[in-house]
Amino acid sequence: YVIPEAYDVLINEIMASPPDGSVPGTLPAGVEYVELYNRSTKTLNLEGWTFSDAGTPQELPAFDLAPGGLVILCDDSDVSELSPYGEVLGLSSFPALNNAGDDLSLVTAEGLLVHQVNYTDDWYRDAVKEDGGWSLELINPFAPCEGAFNWIASNDLSGGTPGIENSVYEPAPDYGGPLLVDIIYNSDLNAFDLLFSESLDLSTVLESDFLIEPLLGILQVETFLENQQLLRLYLDDLPLAGITYEIRVLNDGVADCLGNSNVGALTRVFRIAEPYDILIHEIMAFPPDPESDVLLPAVEYVELYNRTDSPVNLSGWTFFANTSDADFPAMTIEAGAYLILCRVDAVDSLSAFGPTIGLEGFPGLTNSGSTLKLLDRNGTLIHRVPYTDEWYKSTSKASGGWSLELVNPLNYCAGVANWQASADLSGGTPGQENSVTSPAPDEVGPSVQFVIPPDAPSQIEVVFSEDLDPGQAADTDAYSIDQGVEVIGVEFHSEARNRLTLLLFPELVQGTIYTLSTTTVLEDCQNNPVEVISTTRFALTDPILPGDLIINEVLFHPEVGGKDFVEVYNTTSDKIFDLNALVLANLSQDLDTS
Repeated sequence: YVIPEAYDVLINEIMASPPDGSVPGTLPAGVEYVELYNRSTKTLNLEGWTFSDAGTPQELPAFDLAPGGLVILCDDSDVSELSPYGEVLGLSSFPALNNAGDDLSLVTAEGLLVHQVNYTDDWYRDAVKEDGGWSLELINPFAPCEGAFNWIASNDLSGGTPGIENSVYEPAPDYGGPLLVDIIYNSDLNAFDLLFSESLDLSTVLESDFLIEPLLGILQVETFLENQQLLRLYLDDLPLAGITYEIRVLNDGVADCLGNSNVGALTRVFRIAEPYDILIHEIMAFPPDPESDVLLPAVEYVELYNRTDSPVNLSGWTFFANTSDADFPAMTIEAGAYLILCRVDAVDSLSAFGPTIGLEGFPGLTNSGSTLKLLDRNGTLIHRVPYTDEWYKSTSKASGGWSLELVNPLNYCAGVANWQASADLSGGTPGQENSVTSPAPDEVGPSVQFVIPPDAPSQIEVVFSEDLDPGQAADTDAYSIDQGVEVIGVEFHSEARNRLTLLLFPELVQGTIYTLSTTTVLEDCQNNPVEVISTTRFALTDPILPGDLIINEVLFHPEVGGKDFVEVYNTTSDKIFDLNALVLANLSQDLDTS
């Protein structure tokens, strides 16, 4: 009896989404299969071995698989369809292979896990082929530790290569150790998830193999049999947002599944993003006409900018536009880099301009305006942009074909004042520095823009010129109101950091005009304080009835250099009005105003 070892036999090809029969010359319609390959120098009998997905393992019949040999596994009912392609083993209940991904295992009769594949539809690396009709093929059977990096969609015109050498076959011995390719912080578990380039020899993993600086202690290292490229480091203290950590795998600390260890320390930096670390940097909401001479493609996009000196992992982040949202796949935005977001079908149009990611369900961008939000995987708001078409500051450019660009990424607290239409002749600058960039430091503190008349006499809503520092803005000493009214509490708007509600005592009185003053305790999100005490008047307003307001004076023919004006007069003795709801307009002579 020949004793098999792990990786002697490999899952070599997977047809999870077979052809539908509409294209002549393709593989049998609707027939799923998995191909096995013997990469060892031993003839191995598969009797009693089991093949399974997440369900019940299916036992294989007696079959001698020669060195370098291939055998196709399928359902009993499909054996006749696949027999022309090579040796076939029919299983009475062949597991249904999920199109989007599945966990496949091959185990000996003695219980040894010989090979495991946790595929997803990302492994096709081709949006067209992942829709169906093509198999996934193993590229190099002599590098079985490499996981997703060693799989791709078949290049064979029939859609796959059951029973013969894979169309993407590239044999080369694997002598290299695993690389540390990604790090994700799991806040629920207070743990770092480390993703390696290859499946690991789990017996080589020790807590002493890892170091985190600034120093964070490691309580435990968890391994996963179902995903041997993943390690989880449980921490004894909470990492801080805004701090860049260096995670180091010490020399010879880990080995791949063939025993190749890392040579020298593996190092990767990680940063838990703070608000404003990643900025919404450019918005193409109204793309150019496809028939125009504009150089940019006629597709919507949003550009992100990493303003920090560390890469930031975006896995599990969410991009919102109005009420629609799209989640990020596993990916990282490098330090100081740009990233273009768009629909999946627009990636080819934009990828020439820089790193581009197509988000499933990318929200449509409204031409006239929308609220865009970027949230991290824990739901923390990183950046918010409530743009309107007035932000272009150009009527012609607001009509289409031009992007909105952030003027100063160092002044990220500011709103509309920090945005304008692109000045680039192509209409925008995806993937590169904005054409209107003016990187002067923000040294100006916030000021009150206006107070929204209250619905209830016990509170007012205040809108500021910039996003505020939440800690300072929560201090009731930052605000004072005359007429004996005290600020007894502060409530923040759920999304807008430049907007808050002040809770008052005693209640406001109808017919009284109050003055709100802000003090130097108040700071913007970059900790610039209010430079001078600013004051704003407000009141509980009354409804406007006919005759309450009259046009009292008009200058329609001024002297040279003069200005037209209209004077409005409040005819009442005790009412206070909010003029925001009124419109001053011309009337044509033939308009019926009755």
